[in-house]
Amino acid sequence: MRLTGTVRTDNLRLANPDRKTVHEMSKIPDNLHYTEEHEYIKPTEDPGVVVVGITDYAQGELGDVVYVDLPEVGATFGQMDVFGTIEAVKAVSELFCPVAGEVIEINAELDG
Repeated sequence: MRLTGTVRTDNLRLANPDRKTVHEMSKIPDNLHYTEEHEYIKPTEDPGVVVVGITDYAQGELGDVVYVDLPEVGATFGQMDVFGTIEAVKAVSELFCPVAGEVIEINAELDG
């Protein structure tokens, strides 16, 4: 899913690269910005567009995903609005929009 909007870094928590265990256990891309709800924002070549996803940690905690409900292209959301759900064998979790914006594209392979 891609959202247009402005990234407000004061509301984001970045991974701490100084923690040795993080380097040994995970490869953390340096171009992603993470939220406390385990979503991430990835900047694109267009400064007004970001990619939103869930972290590897969140995916691992959920287990096998059986259904994803994503918004329609053109839908608009405020920062931290619920924009979808992800259903796994273990649980159903809401997806929170880390930035305000309009959906301009979704990953059709995930929808439904």
